[in-house]
Amino acid sequence: MHKKTRLLLYFLLAGLFLLVDRFLKWQAVHGWSKPESWLFWTGWEPYFNSGLAFGLPLPNWLIASLSLPVIILIAYLFFASISLEAVYKQLALLLILTGAVSNFFDRLAYRQTIDYLRLFTGVVNLADALIVVGFVVYLINQEIKKSRKQEQVNPENKESIKQL
Repeated sequence: MHKKTRLLLYFLLAGLFLLVDRFLKWQAVHGWSKPESWLFWTGWEPYFNSGLAFGLPLPNWLIASLSLPVIILIAYLFFASISLEAVYKQLALLLILTGAVSNFFDRLAYRQTIDYLRLFTGVVNLADALIVVGFVVYLINQEIKKSRKQEQVNPENKESIKQL
């Protein structure tokens, strides 16, 4: 796929995720603020999270000031990888970046993040899910790259594995 087309698709995907997350956060604050159970372990439950991941208590000014350099670094890594054919790495970084930007906006606007989706005993938002899925995709991609490198270095191991 052409680099400009891929970049356009990435921006459309990021924009869609960002709009959906912002809309759901707006609903949590202004519209659908009453908790509601859907299934045994899921539901809608607006929650203002002043801490970091998993509710770690840190001051908002510290979280916000550390978030900006991290967002800039992820954006740099994303744009630096565009010239490569590392589609999964780009997708992973895009998901992480989109989630981080949405939560950063919450920190600036509300001095906390807005979570709304009850899962088991925690409350998360789409931005959190994007960050987690992005990290998982990134780690899987790294493992695949690592195993491919090992296959290139030791092609006889591949033959011995086939015999098993």
